[in-house]
Amino acid sequence: MIRLELGASPGTLRLTGLKGGSGRLLLKPGQTLVLRPQRSPDGQLVARLGRLLLPLPKGLDAQAGERLTVKVTGDARQPVLTVIARDRGPDTPQQTAQRRLVPRQQSLGTLLTSLLSASEPSGSSPLPDGIRQLVLGLLAKTPTPEKLSTGDGLRQALRDSGVLLESLLARHPDQASDIASNDVKASLARIASRLLAQQRGGDSPLHADTPSNTGLRDLGDAVDGALARLGLMQLGNVGHTGRVDLHFALPVLTPDRQDELTLRIREEDDDEDVDSEGRVRDASVWDVSLRLRFGERETLDARLRLAGERVSVSWLAENEAVATRIEDALPRLSSSLESLGLQVIHVSSRQGRSATPPEPVPPRGMVSERA
Repeated sequence: MIRLELGASPGTLRLTGLKGGSGRLLLKPGQTLVLRPQRSPDGQLVARLGRLLLPLPKGLDAQAGERLTVKVTGDARQPVLTVIARDRGPDTPQQTAQRRLVPRQQSLGTLLTSLLSASEPSGSSPLPDGIRQLVLGLLAKTPTPEKLSTGDGLRQALRDSGVLLESLLARHPDQASDIASNDVKASLARIASRLLAQQRGGDSPLHADTPSNTGLRDLGDAVDGALARLGLMQLGNVGHTGRVDLHFALPVLTPDRQDELTLRIREEDDDEDVDSEGRVRDASVWDVSLRLRFGERETLDARLRLAGERVSVSWLAENEAVATRIEDALPRLSSSLESLGLQVIHVSSRQGRSATPPEPVPPRGMVSERA
């Protein structure tokens, strides 16, 4: 079977499985070819070589729609294709949006800090009353640890996070007013609009170094950064398979600091879910990755995998004391999960820090209508 595999050096591909030389491929050392990666119906990245449509290895830096110019080296029995030029053509709308949003994004913890500062009526840079009321309204809707500790509270916070705004409006046009009044993104858009109006109609140019303008600029930067971050969350949702892949970021209001909760919920195929006769069931795995950042200090990561009634949970705490406390609570966690009718496969807690937080992946689509 003819296959394309990664070569020994970056940007090279080995052709394996050839019999009797290059055969119908008619490859000769020194020959230049053009490969055009494309997506197969099952979502795999493939490229045509002669009469063959071959899957591209996952480690190759390639994307659908680009043009790869390769040069044939090696010998006829095992040719090597070396990438000598690439033309990725114009960016997709999603890529264009990503390039615009990535440099502007800021954490929602930064936004929360700016909101709290702007809400102080006796501060050195008081805001106009109209903007301040909008800020207070948004703070009133910011989730607290107590709210996020309940199923209903977390569900409401995710619904109103801003990530699902356009999807909810499209599905429930008769509830548009209620949806927009509670949604974080809609609230930020209202603040941004009032800030723009203040900039255009204020008594002094917004770039002037006055206390009032300093407060407006700081708030404007935080709002713009938070809107960019929410936009990236939306761009990262839903892949080619149509399965759910949602990213959320929630500011968390605490008495002494401003935290941020990042959450990713993915639906995957379950290749290991088999019945007693060895037949694979038509099932999905739900994979939930969570990161809680405590102000500017430490992080707590958790991962939950649910396949049918089988569940696994692992915790990773940057603080050793937190990891120990979670480990002490694992028996209660297992009992709670079992009381829900779930089969606990694995629970664990350890000290450390994850190198891969649940951040948005490169843009592939917009928000899933199934969410």
